[in-house]
Amino acid sequence: VGLTDRAVYNSINVSCSPEELKAIEESKIEAAIILAFNPKDSTVAGKIDLLETGAGTFDKGLVQLARDMGVTKQMCDPATLPIGAGVGSAIASGFVIKSKYGISVGLGIHNAPSAWTWLKTFRKEHATKGPGGWEGLGADVFNICDIASNVIPIIAGQDFVLYGPIEHAPKTFPLVGMADMIVAEANAAEHDIESLEPHPILKMTA
Repeated sequence: VGLTDRAVYNSINVSCSPEELKAIEESKIEAAIILAFNPKDSTVAGKIDLLETGAGTFDKGLVQLARDMGVTKQMCDPATLPIGAGVGSAIASGFVIKSKYGISVGLGIHNAPSAWTWLKTFRKEHATKGPGGWEGLGADVFNICDIASNVIPIIAGQDFVLYGPIEHAPKTFPLVGMADMIVAEANAAEHDIESLEPHPILKMTA
């Protein structure tokens, strides 16, 4: 339908079969997310091993594998794991991946609070589930943690956020814009780095 140049394939990862990889190459898609989920090692080193060598799953790293398939516009998702199971390494890996490969990095960080057992228990104990979904304090706290988590990748220097359900967009966009503005202010004051259009600091400042 003529949308190949606008499509972003999500994702090239360890579970891709040879048939899927061949289909990606033949599709001529130029943009794709590389999922740096290494099931054998969730640390920063494990993610880099997967991107660099294939970590025993492929005969080359995912970055080079994607390049060989014609994916020239690469984005990396370091793979959000639950709190206590590796989400910290996913956040920390951003600087390493950006420095080593020069590609954009971002997370679906909302998956961390969504999988947080304590938070789900709190919601259950302090909210009721009606026809329209969860209601009450527990629901409010769950939603705040879910949506507010999207500032973490931005403050950690990452480039994009996979924010989850599209109905969260009206709340998530101003929140992420605010985080971008704070980072931009620090960059300007401390490093003389000026923001360019359409950066939020140039569009959302009163």
